[in-house]
Amino acid sequence: QGWLRREGKDLRVAAIGAIGAFGEVAATQVKALVACLEDTYLDVQEAAAQALGALGAAAAGDDVQAALSACATPVAAEALLRIDAASRARAITSVEATNEGQAKAAAALKACVEHDNEEFRQFVAEVLGRVVGSAEVKARSADALASFLKDPHPFVREAAATGLGALGEAAMSKVVALAEATAEDSDEEVREASRLALARLGGLDERAPFGDSTGGGRLARVPEE
Repeated sequence: QGWLRREGKDLRVAAIGAIGAFGEVAATQVKALVACLEDTYLDVQEAAAQALGALGAAAAGDDVQAALSACATPVAAEALLRIDAASRARAITSVEATNEGQAKAAAALKACVEHDNEEFRQFVAEVLGRVVGSAEVKARSADALASFLKDPHPFVREAAATGLGALGEAAMSKVVALAEATAEDSDEEVREASRLALARLGGLDERAPFGDSTGGGRLARVPEE
């Protein structure tokens, strides 16, 4: 945290960016990042907001929400959206064995798929594609991402396809859905992202008749203002 108090604002911005790059594992730095939202320099404030957004669910909390809301900047608004999306994505991949737990996970997915903000849905898809954990957690993530392949906005579908490719073996059951997107989606970049996802999955299973093992995912497009 010492770097966050350095006199040079560029050093503070760099230190904040390094924290954000660690994502949720940097949860212990949330309080320090919130303090940076009150920095004298706008560059530092925006870097802190971006880092908090990158921390995702680890930054969820009333204090963080209040501090970001008080900033009233587009960067802070996006950070709030990313944190909310990450928290909802975590609820979607719940593996509680009880009927109540499964019902909550299904309700969380439904709420995300039907959310009226397409950028939020993109963020959820991106988080689901980066999920870590047990095979069951990843399988639930794959199931959820398959739902986003039907989203009306192409950049959400692209994020979903990319996420499925990143999940690897856990997404093998979604090969047919990806093949359909590759052949039929109306957006060229969604088709390409789906093709690349199939190539990645094909590298895991020689029986899969798609592409090669060198394909990679594509970062989802953020809609232009």
